Amino acid sequence: MLFHILLRRLVVWPVLLLGLSGCGDGELRDTLLADFDFDPEATSVFARSFDPNDGVHWFGTGFTGHQGNAIWTLGDEATVHLYSLGRNLRVEVECATAPELSERGQTVTLAWNGHELGTWDLDRGWENRTVFAAVPDNFVRDGLNELTLRPAVQGGAGNKDPRPLGIFVRGLRLAAALTAGQREDFAALTAAEPDPDVALVPVPAVLAAPHEAVDRPDVLVLLLDAARADHLGCYGYARETSPRVDAIAAESVVLRRVFAEAPFTLASIASFFSGRNWRDHGVISPDRALDPSAWTMAELFQAAGYRTLGWSDNPYVSGGTKLDQGFDEWVEIWNHPLQDETAHLKDTTADRYVPHRLPEIIAMLAEERFAAGLDEQPVFGYVHIMPPHGPYVPGPDHDLFSDPDYEGPVDGSTEDYRRIADTNRAMSKADRRQLAALYDGNLHRGDAVLGRVLDAWRGLDRGRDLRIIVLSDHGEAFGEHGRFGHLTTCYDEMIHVPVVLWPRAAWSDIAHLADAHLTLTDLTALMLREAGVGLPVDTIWPRRFLDLLADPALPGRERVLMRTVPEHAQYGIRTARWLALYDGLRVQGLYDMEDDPGAEHNLRLEQPERYMRMIGVMKASLGEAGGATSTETGLSEEDIKALKAVGYL
Repeated sequence: MLFHILLRRLVVWPVLLLGLSGCGDGELRDTLLADFDFDPEATSVFARSFDPNDGVHWFGTGFTGHQGNAIWTLGDEATVHLYSLGRNLRVEVECATAPELSERGQTVTLAWNGHELGTWDLDRGWENRTVFAAVPDNFVRDGLNELTLRPAVQGGAGNKDPRPLGIFVRGLRLAAALTAGQREDFAALTAAEPDPDVALVPVPAVLAAPHEAVDRPDVLVLLLDAARADHLGCYGYARETSPRVDAIAAESVVLRRVFAEAPFTLASIASFFSGRNWRDHGVISPDRALDPSAWTMAELFQAAGYRTLGWSDNPYVSGGTKLDQGFDEWVEIWNHPLQDETAHLKDTTADRYVPHRLPEIIAMLAEERFAAGLDEQPVFGYVHIMPPHGPYVPGPDHDLFSDPDYEGPVDGSTEDYRRIADTNRAMSKADRRQLAALYDGNLHRGDAVLGRVLDAWRGLDRGRDLRIIVLSDHGEAFGEHGRFGHLTTCYDEMIHVPVVLWPRAAWSDIAHLADAHLTLTDLTALMLREAGVGLPVDTIWPRRFLDLLADPALPGRERVLMRTVPEHAQYGIRTARWLALYDGLRVQGLYDMEDDPGAEHNLRLEQPERYMRMIGVMKASLGEAGGATSTETGLSEEDIKALKAVGYL
């Protein structure tokens, strides 16, 4: 009971206890090393009640996802890796089980580094039992240790289901007696400073001006939704999926290491438009929209005297999410009357091709607008092209890579796309090849649409310099790390995006950034600088954004903070070399992206200190979120219908 009280007090005052000083190195003080409390009602940056110390754990084996206010064990045993040091180590596990399992004699055994600490009965259904165990000093090693939970059910002649399932873990704590020196070492591992680059700071009274042009250039942004960088020819892909982009890239600065800060359109484009990380703009779920107080890129171009034109074929980039702020003209393709007028053009007889709408409509409308002419103002144009985003329906003119003899279940339809992405069903190599081939055909189609828009623009003969930016909002997975589509992980296949800047001569002052570690918000700053567009002096921006706007010769950004959609809640921090992932329950990973670019070898257990420091920086940075908050979304019924048609919602 005394230990229980001690632990409870340690939970309340962990920072105080970790910060004790003035004691001799030989004097031991009880210190909380770990505290997991699975409370769904608690709120935090991570939408769970994880204490700052929880980054020292890895729930890597034998646990399933968060259910209610606990996590289930799944098999004969479940293992937790815990960072430990000191003496007189004590562990506390709060657990329960279902009534039917308790009636059959459910037990739980704890083992530390393979040494059994004891076995306890869980004889009351859903009622918490707090299990305490002291760990002999000779069982403990400095660094990572292994705590194993072994559930069991008493057997018997009438027991038809003897599987040892059903330990419902509600909490786990660890404490030890540490010397002052050990407390300092542990505090250094678990306490981190935020990344100064992402701090929000006011625009200085005198901001170093971007380079100015006598005549501001036109700026045309062409975005291919879900275009994975390594599936474009200009990034080394073998298939000819992107001939128009490749032709532009041959005359451009190609940025090869740009990363989205979220693997889904809503958050990624909100970051690109606002120049802020998702921690600051808060647009991370379909019920959130950009706050009107947040300055957008279009508003900044507009304030600088630009005519701002926008076309979007993705309902997450819409008036409903307030991402149309600052556009003088804004066209939402899914709601346009041309949808009905072009229905007869849909080739519903071709195999694997029954689309919800024609991807070419966005090109038709852009062509029509450009043919009507533009005035003398410089123009900022944004064109959000839906392919290669699913459904993968390239049509007969672009279905160049799929196997005509394939007879499996993959057809690229919305239903198939959602079924694969949601269930991550087992797929054969042939299935995966077919899926990627249909995506590549879809990319070819999006590339052709992009080419039509560009041809229409160039037909204007504006007599004004032009800057073209080709990019994507996120990537796409084809079974890497067990996932398909996007939304769900922070691995490179979902966050590495292509960026092409045309013409090369105009962007020569940032050519040194071709292999720098950048994000889409960095690109926003570089675009504004190239066009000579400044910031209002009474606004607040990330420090890194202001630095790049003032001087792109600064060293490349060191860290990217990433997150997935809320229902999956994976977080990541990416540096030029390292990737650290965290979701608190299922996955904790550390990868050396130089030696292991496919992120296949998890070094989390081999380099726990590096992992802990990276996650600490991420948590500290996220804890300092600020700036404009999101507001309630205004998606219409038509928007929601269109989102469902492409596999969302």
